This record gives sequence, structure tokens and C-alpha cells, in this order.
Amino acid sequence: MASVASQRDNPTGDEFTYAVQEGDTLAAIAERYHTSVDALATLNYLQDPQHLEVGRELRIPATGPGGTTPVGPTGQPVARGAEMTTYTVQTGESLADIALRLGSTVDDLTRLNQLDDPKNIQPGDQLFIPTVPEGM
Repeated sequence: MASVASQRDNPTGDEFTYAVQEGDTLAAIAERYHTSVDALATLNYLQDPQHLEVGRELRIPATGPGGTTPVGPTGQPVARGAEMTTYTVQTGESLADIALRLGSTVDDLTRLNQLDDPKNIQPGDQLFIPTVPEGM
């Protein structure tokens, strides 16, 4: 399964990997996962932290409160301020229908739910849906 952030090859949970997306900066990734630019640059042997290649997998240290990064219902790290709810797929629904109705995107739901094929959802499947906390 492809995932933007994963904990594979890391049974202790002290770090995970993140695949760089279009428009990412090291500073934004550091902020999202509660770490520093210096820590990411050092851990990933980055000679030029200003240049990130899309698709490159970065190692991210688990450095949030209590030494851990916040983890969502899928076991994957979640961005600061992110909250989740679950949704049960109904007959005739597509991931695009669900994303549009619930204010998300197909790409976000595919990543969050670790879907190999976003067209292959079935009635009764439980999906995690990101929500914005009140006041944001």
C-alpha cells in the first residue's frame, strides 16, 4: 500500500517516512510533524534543505509531545490540528462523491485510508475523513 507517511521498517515507532509532495517545503514539513528543519536535514543527509525532490521519502523523527508524533486512526502520523471522523460507504457512492460532500479530496481520502485503488470502495467500508477543529 502506498502512503504519504508510513511507519514501515520502524517497529519502535521512533520515526516514520514522508513522501515529498508538490509545493512542500522543509519548514512546512517540520512544522506539520513537530520537528525542526535542522533535524530533518540532518536525519535525511540533505545538502540543500531549500531543494526537495517531489516523491523523495524523508525520514521524520517522532518528536511531538511526550516524544511521539500524533497518530490518527490508521496509525499514520497526522498534521497538527487535524482531527478525524469515520464515514460508512453507502450503495452507489464513489470516493469522489464522498470527498465532495464531506469537504475533502479524493487524493486526501486515498492517502489517509491507504487505498490501493480509490475506485474500489464497497458499501459498508469505513473511511476516515479529516475534519477541521472548531475555531480554525
